[in-house]
Amino acid sequence: MLTGVINSFGVIDKNSYQLLNVKNGDYIDFYSSNAIVSFPYERFQGPLWGLAAKETALNGSILTSEEYRYQGGVVHRQGRGFCGFTKIIAEDVLRNKTITTIYDPLNFNNLVRVITPEAEGNYTYYSAVASNKKATVRLNNSVEKDLLKSTTVTKDYLYDTYSNPTRETVTYTDYTSNNVIKTVTNQTYSNTNTTAKWLIGLPCLKTITESRDGSSWVTSEELVYKTGTNLPEKKIIKINGNKVGETRCTYDVYGNALTEVSAPRTAVEYLGDTCTYLNNCYVNTRTDALGRMTVYSNYNKYGLPEKVVNNLGKIALYNYDDLGRVNTTTYDDGTIENINYRWDLSTGVYYIEKSVTGMPEQRTYYDALGRDIRIGNKRFDGTWLYIDKQYDNWGRLWKVSLPYKGNTASLWNVYSYDDFDRIVSFSEPSGKNNILQLYWKK
Repeated sequence: MLTGVINSFGVIDKNSYQLLNVKNGDYIDFYSSNAIVSFPYERFQGPLWGLAAKETALNGSILTSEEYRYQGGVVHRQGRGFCGFTKIIAEDVLRNKTITTIYDPLNFNNLVRVITPEAEGNYTYYSAVASNKKATVRLNNSVEKDLLKSTTVTKDYLYDTYSNPTRETVTYTDYTSNNVIKTVTNQTYSNTNTTAKWLIGLPCLKTITESRDGSSWVTSEELVYKTGTNLPEKKIIKINGNKVGETRCTYDVYGNALTEVSAPRTAVEYLGDTCTYLNNCYVNTRTDALGRMTVYSNYNKYGLPEKVVNNLGKIALYNYDDLGRVNTTTYDDGTIENINYRWDLSTGVYYIEKSVTGMPEQRTYYDALGRDIRIGNKRFDGTWLYIDKQYDNWGRLWKVSLPYKGNTASLWNVYSYDDFDRIVSFSEPSGKNNILQLYWKK
């Protein structure tokens, strides 16, 4: 089993494991076989390894640390094997937070409930097994409570025989008023199930009805497909039954879009783009509604054009690195744009440098976690003007410096947070302290 990973940025991930049937291991109360089941199900008690803890570290500092406990393992005695746990408890050791996840191992291990300090979620499913042993599992209802904002989002679903969702009803409520916001989305599908063709779940007509305070707003989108394919030829948009726009497309025999034109409301003149292709896959020319044509050529191994000529005959030459990213763009007026990715362990891990002929250079520095920690702009006198960022132990933005020249920032804007990562104060270098008041609704 994987116990550790170190990436090229120096971030270390560690995993620790323990057998479920070990009573006096390193992790106390690691597993409890307390499931209430009957044959053919049975409580599981055996030498199965489970993830006990994991942590992420960087430069000797622990960034995240979690421990896990399991309850109610269930095994099926007639062929299905291990079915899952009834409860998994995750402990955030650093932040002293607990996330409890409850499952139904007798019902395909469906997620039943999630409990966190900030939110609660409850979920119900439809599950059935056909005579051919094909299982159908569908989410019927979910109720998610935001305990910080005192709001509840309820979602109900209906499906067709292929398990495509045909209706989603989303209701937003709070705990202190009768204010209800409801969004109902109805979706129809094209399902072709023949011996010659199998095209299931092509969306045809979607209608969204939004209701609030006795008023409603209806938006619809209808798709019409090229016969026998999944390529949309027409898209019609309506609001409250009134047509507001239509888009039409044509394709070649390879499925490449030849034209994409649109018109508002009841207009009969459709305007848009027309394309031709190289080798039946690469765009060669693109002509817009005003007849302006752009030519693409010299495609590389990534399928990206190295030469683009616009309608004025202006040429742009592109060069790419080994990851398919543009690193140099050369224009025929002599302007050159460069994007360079460079290592710099003295400030974070790496930086991205952008330069354009006649413009000041720009650099953005990143740490091992991909967060930007410094932004620099080269001044007219050759010096650099920087803005630095620092993050706290939980990865939240802590300090942002005022622009400075030299090696070290001295003036900072400082952010403070509560236990739920909400900003509660903002201190400025002038000494001004901005305090945000947060109210908990029950």
